[in-house]
Amino acid sequence: MKKLTPKQYDEAEFSGASTLSNTAIAAYTPITFQHVRFPTHIHEVKSIVRFIDSMQEGDKYYDKQRRYSEYEQKLILGVVRTVRELSQNEFGKTICPWAAPLAAVYSFRIIKAMSEMEKRKLSVFEFGPGSGYLGALLASAEHKYGSMDITQSFYLWQNWFYQALVGDDLAELVLEHEDMTNKAKITHIPWWRFVTFQGNVPFEADVVICDGAIAEMSRDARYFALNSAKNILRDDGPKIFLVPNPGGTWLYSMQDIVDDFVRCGFDLINVFGFHAFTCSNSKFSKYKVIDHRNIYSKRIDHRTKRWLSRNLLQNTDGKFYTEFCEDPNQLFYEPTGNEKTVSATDIIKPDWKEAPLDYEFLDFINSKFRPAGNRP
Repeated sequence: MKKLTPKQYDEAEFSGASTLSNTAIAAYTPITFQHVRFPTHIHEVKSIVRFIDSMQEGDKYYDKQRRYSEYEQKLILGVVRTVRELSQNEFGKTICPWAAPLAAVYSFRIIKAMSEMEKRKLSVFEFGPGSGYLGALLASAEHKYGSMDITQSFYLWQNWFYQALVGDDLAELVLEHEDMTNKAKITHIPWWRFVTFQGNVPFEADVVICDGAIAEMSRDARYFALNSAKNILRDDGPKIFLVPNPGGTWLYSMQDIVDDFVRCGFDLINVFGFHAFTCSNSKFSKYKVIDHRNIYSKRIDHRTKRWLSRNLLQNTDGKFYTEFCEDPNQLFYEPTGNEKTVSATDIIKPDWKEAPLDYEFLDFINSKFRPAGNRP
């Protein structure tokens, strides 16, 4: 399989979107990226390099409190090795992703814990995978993975990255490989194909996840995604939609997101550490938050009720996490189990010679990346 070029993607998008409605095309416009002027379209292959480690900039994942298991270390090292080799071979410069692989670990831990709960590997579908590291970790851990994205720039990098990682074990639906979706390790779906499926996406998932993007979609795109997710989630699976982080909430609040999920037939079942939803009346609906409309109210009586529920009362509302861990917030800092742990710098050793492109600009405006030291 050949790597997608901007020209190939643009031609396929033009052809695929030509029969879609104006409403569908408007819905699948990256409104938040446009709002913050983030580049979503490129014209040359050489520009793909900009999306290797994007939108997770910062050194918080290198905090000494954060620890990583040796198993996570092995997976991350394998993924980073793939990226370093790919960047050197295709762009003539070795680039090491500093933050995005570590940023994906929290979501990976939740899914890994759910996999252990179900006693099997899972099938996971992701909306808006960004630089693609959650999918890379899941595929490396032998989970089945599918995703869709609406931005041409990120989609092209994902295509190159996924191919480097799994080779021909990629179903790339820009190239019409729909027959491979049940066999491939990774399934990659462009937005116009996703819309055309009208909910009948050729991918079955145990878990759907949207980390950092659900609040950044247009409302129509979110409704379409949620109604499609109900069909993607397999009947014999846990039927969980995870939202570890809603993303930027300039346009929609987290209360808006919760209300949209409920409107589309989901129950809110976790509000501690991460958000999780399940299809109404599923086996995990026993954790349903009954009064979801006040979940983010700032009224003192509502805030008191939430505090009591979390700390004193023995009800199960919003506590799906209890199925697999004692404290979901602890997953930010360390893995479950008793395995030996390492620090971030034991896994990734930042060197300015291999810095992702954003960091030189950030360093100049005094947004320092301390683990890399002073820039030469």
